[in-house]
Amino acid sequence: MHLKEIISFSLVSLLAISLSSCVKREISCIGTMNRIIYEQIVRTEESKKFAVLINGSNEARHRNNILKAYNMLLSQDFERDYIFVLDSEGYSKDYRVDDIATKESISTLLNYVRCKVKKEDLLFIYCTGHGGKRKNIFKKNEATLSLHEENISVSEFDAIIRQLNECPGIIVYDQCYSGNFAKVTGHGNFIAVSATSPERLTNLDTFADAFFQSWQNSKADANGDGKISLYESIKDTKTNDILTQLGSNIPQIIYDNLDPKKIFLK
Repeated sequence: MHLKEIISFSLVSLLAISLSSCVKREISCIGTMNRIIYEQIVRTEESKKFAVLINGSNEARHRNNILKAYNMLLSQDFERDYIFVLDSEGYSKDYRVDDIATKESISTLLNYVRCKVKKEDLLFIYCTGHGGKRKNIFKKNEATLSLHEENISVSEFDAIIRQLNECPGIIVYDQCYSGNFAKVTGHGNFIAVSATSPERLTNLDTFADAFFQSWQNSKADANGDGKISLYESIKDTKTNDILTQLGSNIPQIIYDNLDPKKIFLK
């Protein structure tokens, strides 16, 4: 083989190796798109319940919150194929993770869900992790939710949520300053719930524990109609969250068009 041919062969080989490694990296980073492409949801005439669980923290307690939310949804007859998870690590041994939690994956996933839901469906969104504040373009403090190596502001999140105007929805936040997210996104067809008020930090995960347990607590059914409404769930949560009782957590429920007494998970 001549030197020119050897050099040409080597360059082609290097290019093939480079392209191969790029393809492998890309596949590992498009879990959401893979599910959208290869696991198309087959719709029927009956109403469906969708859920999107978002965690941007790699701490065990926040990942455990996702597991609690996941198990609670299953107990309320949500189907596994209709529960989407965006996590900080991109994997879990306890539940299927669709992608790493980033602004792009959140937007992609919720846009996909927007195309699937109908007005008789229900959408449940849960956000956990760390909350913070940063200056926006107007030099004013704005609440943020930590994601994988980035943050999403409340205005950025609300811009995505406003596109989901087809079916009723519940959004639950338990990060610090979560009241800001509830205040901004609790409008239209969404009822927003937060662990605390806009200016407060949250402590531990007592709110999440009490909230998820309330849906499986028969005592939460205050009016005895055999089912638990969002209103009854929040009331039970406030009673059983020790930090709410001590005044550290101040849960918020924000809404305008929907009645939390008429919203049920099951």
